[in-house]
Amino acid sequence: MACFPGKTDGNTFLFVVIGIIITAAAVSAGCGRVKKEDMKRSEMTTHPERVEDRKAFHNPVPTAISKPGSLWSVAWDFFAGTEIREPVYPPGPFEPDLRIVEPPAPEGLSVTWIGHSTVVIDIDGLRFVTDPIWSRRCSPFAMIGPRRFFDPPIVLDQVRHVDGVIISHDHYDHLDQATIQQLGQRDIIFYVPMGVGRYLRDWGIPAKKIRERNWWEDIRVGLHHRLVATPTRHFSGRGLFDRNKTLWASWVIQGKNHRVYFGGDGGFFPGMKMIGELYGPFDLTLLEIGAYHPSWGQIHLGPQNAVSAHLSLKGKVLMPIHWGTFKLALHAWTAPAEEVIQISKNGDVQLLMPRPGRMTALTGAPLICKWWEESEGIRRVATAELDRLTFAE
Repeated sequence: MACFPGKTDGNTFLFVVIGIIITAAAVSAGCGRVKKEDMKRSEMTTHPERVEDRKAFHNPVPTAISKPGSLWSVAWDFFAGTEIREPVYPPGPFEPDLRIVEPPAPEGLSVTWIGHSTVVIDIDGLRFVTDPIWSRRCSPFAMIGPRRFFDPPIVLDQVRHVDGVIISHDHYDHLDQATIQQLGQRDIIFYVPMGVGRYLRDWGIPAKKIRERNWWEDIRVGLHHRLVATPTRHFSGRGLFDRNKTLWASWVIQGKNHRVYFGGDGGFFPGMKMIGELYGPFDLTLLEIGAYHPSWGQIHLGPQNAVSAHLSLKGKVLMPIHWGTFKLALHAWTAPAEEVIQISKNGDVQLLMPRPGRMTALTGAPLICKWWEESEGIRRVATAELDRLTFAE
């Protein structure tokens, strides 16, 4: 999602206004429509001869970025809502897992969540980083816009032996210029959807390090690994006048023995079942649960649809992403985690929710580390102590 903050504070008011303007433009433009036959695998894609030949990319199914007529109700909820949309006390600091400086194990599957949609994936001997953002803010502006709830648990320079960077789309909370430029100084290949490569080239990344792919197109990495760009239901744009000029994608990551699905950002659609049939079952699905709202139901999953998507994809373990890091929506900052835990219990879905910065191997057993309750626990203790002192006075 394009970064859209929660309750106002002194330095985000301007960003709120800009966000409302961008949302209004998106609603009026929509995401385009496709024919019924576009649901077929052979046609559920864009396939332009050249990106510049196409005015805009389209979703695999008819999609509205926001529910018609919801703009002002969303704006009202933004200003009048009482949800705790960011931690009162910053979570952490989280102890870095220094195994990240070592080469990935030749076999096995492990993940390290840096925050939001940034995950370090070690899969059968190769290491990939998804949608890396180490910056303080996800914003076109240096001084305003959504700010991290906690510092990255691992310094970027400590993330060594990276074989590839995987980008889902061009929104600021997924494509971060400063982080890309820092990673670009290394011998790393960037895998991006069609059109996104122009940003990287503008930022000084050599064209030989960039691999652009359309939906359903794949690429071999080494002897045993393959990446496949697959459809997702979202939109793109980094400003007012570039709506859907670049493609958005999910990615299938196949190793010698394991398979991972990285959803990036996007709403539920029937094509997820097709992806599961073609490339599943997946040992791990990385699916967004945060920044959800009824008005954005077609372009974001949220907890309930994340579980549904996981099952459609034939996933074994679900790792929720895109939450707990930036204030991008109107819900309480812990709500996505609490809701997905409850829903997964009802649906008998195995969750992996590790502590930020902790390298975690998939062992088949569910792992839920409620690190967010530590921050809220501090808040409750501090509030109780304040109440006690006030009562004593």
